[in-house]
Amino acid sequence: MKAHRTLIVMCATLMAGFVGVPPGLGAGKEATMCNGTWQFQQLPTNRGFASVFSGISGTGSADVWAVGAFATLHVPLIEHWDGTRWRNVKVPAPSGAESGLGGVLALAPDDAWAVGGYSSAEGSGPLAEHWDGTRWRIIPSPSKGTGAGLMAVSGTSSVDVWAVGTYRDRNNVAQTLIEHWDGSRWRIVASPGSPSGGNVLYDVVAISTEDVWAVGSSIEGALIEHWDGTAWKIVQSPNPGDFNELFGVDAASATDIWAVGYQQVLGSSEQVLTIHWDASSWSVISAQNVPGSTTNNLRSVWAISSSDAWAVGFDVQGSPAAAFTLAEHWDGTSWTIVPTPDLGTLGSRLTGVWAASSTDLFAVGWALKDQSRQRPLAMRNCA
Repeated sequence: MKAHRTLIVMCATLMAGFVGVPPGLGAGKEATMCNGTWQFQQLPTNRGFASVFSGISGTGSADVWAVGAFATLHVPLIEHWDGTRWRNVKVPAPSGAESGLGGVLALAPDDAWAVGGYSSAEGSGPLAEHWDGTRWRIIPSPSKGTGAGLMAVSGTSSVDVWAVGTYRDRNNVAQTLIEHWDGSRWRIVASPGSPSGGNVLYDVVAISTEDVWAVGSSIEGALIEHWDGTAWKIVQSPNPGDFNELFGVDAASATDIWAVGYQQVLGSSEQVLTIHWDASSWSVISAQNVPGSTTNNLRSVWAISSSDAWAVGFDVQGSPAAAFTLAEHWDGTSWTIVPTPDLGTLGSRLTGVWAASSTDLFAVGWALKDQSRQRPLAMRNCA
């Protein structure tokens, strides 16, 4: 079962200063016309509190979850799409702590997970919450070191769920963090990282109980790890630039897997990075960059089939520089940029993508209203 997922640099201290809803789109019924283009969806006003979406997952076109944080209040945000409208759903928060959510997995209408992190004067750690069809509740999850947080979650069943992120060891070096839910409890599973440090896992996809992939980065560049049913091991990743990071991973099958992020050559702009697994090795597959952009960055990918995959993120251009939503589609032969709307004079970004089917797609992210405020956004592309 695939899930989404996106980057949060530190779950325990999620982005600050988010607010509102797209202009002209208040709480109410769905405004999207299903004409095969990306369009904004209506969102709750969230009572004016700053908020952001960071991950998305669902079980069908009438059961979709988006998660993130009320950054002003420093508590988790969860909204649900029921096929007609998005609405806020009550979600608990660790007492006396700042907290937020980075990833979500929907296994069934009465079985969903959301993960993130919390931080308080007493310490910090990972946060895991479960939906049982009636309410969300916090499920205890083990911590390690300091600054621990979970970025993404994926699983194959209610007794096989994986969450990934990062923590800092006794030397204050960032290390990979991987946890597994077996139906009864969360436990930490040993995972490797670069000896140089800077290890973080941003995304995970579980294909089977013996085939799970996680991606992220280290000081040395892109980091890819694989679970074979017994242990996690580092798998060689292409590193075409001087520095590379992978933020999203998804699989159409065990032999058809995509990972996305960015590559940077020192002294030049960031360019999109899309790599593919064909059962034997990872290889770079060219994707499009926005002409004139100083930054092109993909944060999430969803693979529907061998000839149908989507990746979303943002590009940066103009003076003063502004970010704009970016979506690309794989048709089995090449990646092509597909137009998306934008919000805010300072730009918009997409952080997560999920598909109910090849003709019903959802994406979430956020847009800048001004230098200190951002607003969550949701898009849909249906036909």
